[in-house]
Amino acid sequence: MNKRIAFVLVCVMGASVLLLGLSYSKDSSDGSEVSLIESTNNNLKVVYSDSYSDIVVNDEIERDLSIVNLSDIDSNYFIYVESTNYDDLYYVLDNGVETKLNKRLIYNGEIKKLGTLNDQVSHKIKIINKGLKEVRVNFVVKEDNKLLVDRIINDDNVYIDTENNYRYYGEKVNNYIKYNNQMYQIVGFINNKIKLISVNMERENYNANDDYLSIFDYLRSLNNKDATIENANNYKSWLSNENDLWFLDTDGEDNAYYLSDTNAILLSSKLVDRNIKKVVNLYMDVTLVTGDGSIYNPYEVSYGSK
Repeated sequence: MNKRIAFVLVCVMGASVLLLGLSYSKDSSDGSEVSLIESTNNNLKVVYSDSYSDIVVNDEIERDLSIVNLSDIDSNYFIYVESTNYDDLYYVLDNGVETKLNKRLIYNGEIKKLGTLNDQVSHKIKIINKGLKEVRVNFVVKEDNKLLVDRIINDDNVYIDTENNYRYYGEKVNNYIKYNNQMYQIVGFINNKIKLISVNMERENYNANDDYLSIFDYLRSLNNKDATIENANNYKSWLSNENDLWFLDTDGEDNAYYLSDTNAILLSSKLVDRNIKKVVNLYMDVTLVTGDGSIYNPYEVSYGSK
């Protein structure tokens, strides 16, 4: 009888230890995790993280970012640093090299599923502000669900403009995308939309109902991001060969701007036939299906535009 009681007690204690271990795996970061996916479906890859928001003033702050995968599937994740200003910010990740913060995405890695070894990871991130302004910084972790926008903002030929938009710039970029069986190039991630411009051109007079590329978009594609209308012809970009191209911008009812064969930005009567390249905006949550953005292997995405 005593042996039977002892056996039962051992079983109960063993089950308690197992449950405690699972509970610890879920809550070991400190219990303040924020789910990135609103779902209880264990078949989904779910990444949890602590989030921090701070004011940085000519100082260095270091934060631990704990990440837990509560699903039963291995998951990939991104770490972003969101800020109101990028000009004078630098970061150090896991005691690595000090790097200028040119993009929001600073790391992507893999985290094991719950119940295996290393099912929680922790990163040390130090933000360094070398400017005079106070800057608010927020650390964000996202699951890598192969969004096209994640590929755009991590491209070496993309930079953040003064309005926190991501733009392709320079002469040689891999920004080709096949969409609706037509070839486009990605202008950037602008105003929470992925802006595309068609590769093929048509020729017609200015049509106010069509969506053309803006002068601002063109200027920010040049290899001098401070270029102006007056000196744009001194610089080049992946759009520079599109001569005689209508811009969206107008000067009154009768005239509109165009890109000349010398890469100068000039005015013309809207009644003149010039080249046009149509603009399409995609939802920011379109999923990347295949491709690397090169002209021979363009991106292909799930459908959805607006």
